[in-house]
Amino acid sequence: MAPKKTVIFGSAGTGKTSTIIKVAKNLLTQIPPDHMAILTFSVTGAREIKNRLIREGIITDEKDETFKYLGRTIHSLFFRYYGLKTTSLLTGGEKAAFCKLINVSYELGADLKIEDLSDLEFQSQSKKRRLGNMLFEYFDKARQVSPENPKDSLPSEVEDNFNKERLSKDRIVEYYDKFVKYKQDIQKLDHTDYLLMALRDRVTFNFRCIIIDEFQDLSPLQYKLYRQISEGVDNIIIAGDDDQAIYHFMGCSPEFLLDERKAAEVKILDVSYRCPSKIINFGWDILDSLKGERQEKKVVSGSAKEGEIKILKGVLSFDAILNEIRGEVVFEAQTNRFVEAIERELKKRPIPYDIWRRNTRTWYTEDKFRDITNGLIELQKTGQTSHHIALRIALATTKTLKHGMKQQLTQLFSKNTTPLLDTKMITWSEFFNWFKYKTLYTLATPRETILADIISHIDYLKKTPFWEYYKTNIKIPSQIGVHISTFHQAKGREVGTPQSSLDGTAIVFNDISRITAERIKEDEDEYDQLVRSFYVAVTRTTDKLVIVEGFLDRNFTFTPYHHGN
Repeated sequence: MAPKKTVIFGSAGTGKTSTIIKVAKNLLTQIPPDHMAILTFSVTGAREIKNRLIREGIITDEKDETFKYLGRTIHSLFFRYYGLKTTSLLTGGEKAAFCKLINVSYELGADLKIEDLSDLEFQSQSKKRRLGNMLFEYFDKARQVSPENPKDSLPSEVEDNFNKERLSKDRIVEYYDKFVKYKQDIQKLDHTDYLLMALRDRVTFNFRCIIIDEFQDLSPLQYKLYRQISEGVDNIIIAGDDDQAIYHFMGCSPEFLLDERKAAEVKILDVSYRCPSKIINFGWDILDSLKGERQEKKVVSGSAKEGEIKILKGVLSFDAILNEIRGEVVFEAQTNRFVEAIERELKKRPIPYDIWRRNTRTWYTEDKFRDITNGLIELQKTGQTSHHIALRIALATTKTLKHGMKQQLTQLFSKNTTPLLDTKMITWSEFFNWFKYKTLYTLATPRETILADIISHIDYLKKTPFWEYYKTNIKIPSQIGVHISTFHQAKGREVGTPQSSLDGTAIVFNDISRITAERIKEDEDEYDQLVRSFYVAVTRTTDKLVIVEGFLDRNFTFTPYHHGN
């Protein structure tokens, strides 16, 4: 008997996730929970699925192994299968050590661990990508795109113009081989390694039903794993939107989703509960410029709001852009570099914000930093200026650090000695460098600047509605109402509430580099990728959309809603 397969297509805001939750609830009356898997692409998506399953009463106890496959990423499915721990994974410090071995530059990031600090000579962070970081991206992409023969998908050369470094294909292949051996020598894995292990080991599960959300985001490697674990499964439900397939740079393609239509029942979700009619029609204008194949859809608005679209052109001040905000707002940009420019503008004023990005920490969203801010408030009351005293106060009041780490850090700032931490000596300067990496600051940022920013932040809070809440709860509400995001990280999120008085504004900075503009003229897939990512950006709002063309006055403007003209 052939398996039953259903493919659900849903445009932005049509409720794909809600639909699969309803389907799962119905099927779980016939199938034991541990014989069903509900999987998705991102950690954020998996968490949302799990939370909805809890609210619906489907998951009654998160610790119950019966529900272990409900609301997982494909990565976590196999991570759990192999019994791996976070200590099995390569750290930022170990990546930096490898780059030191092959003598290429590397920019440490948020994955840096405090125990890495003693062995590393820090370079001031720049806004430029370094060669080592680029190599790791290419190594990962090659394995995702060509799991059987990764070297075939490595680039012909890699160049870092900022640091005047260039590598040929032969050298890239050499470094790839050395990286594989390096991980074997230190007995560490990265996240793609255990997916390759699962493919090699032909891992399967005893599932009777597999449900996968955001199917269009699967890489070729993940798609192969899906085909592997779905063999012999009775019921397969796939949900996705080919118009939101925006991870082309990792080999993802809408063709995987479109191909699944063969021998499947196809369902189209045709009501967008998020977007007003004006936003939906604007989105369709954008998608009309796509050159590749699409699933035909017709979507109407289920929103009670009329919607508004405004296009701002010319050299604009940031304050002029702020005047367009109505309700909750997200600032969206193509690149992380542009996101950083928006951050700088918000911090100048200062305006509390958060960032729609996994593992991103700011003074407004991370408990540890809120605690340290609270310590600095106490410091301000005493008139003290010593960083050591500030951190001691913060550590004394914190509720977020584990007891062992809290004790170690308290000792760290003691008068005479620095304690042993994992057999390595950690100094105050090293801790401060680690702390800067965990926030938005660079190693080149003076401590006085950071302290001044924090005091400015505190003074600002006193003038906002957050202050009374902050004083009582020693933290700011997690929903600040001002967000920043790249187009890619915005997918699956929204600002405002469609059916209520909470308005939402998406401010989309429509800028790309001239190099990218020239490249997309020659590459149909690249062009379609840019069109889809722009569509994702403009459909995050429940009310008002503002397109900004020309802010910073230095980039080429990509206008798919003008059909490329």
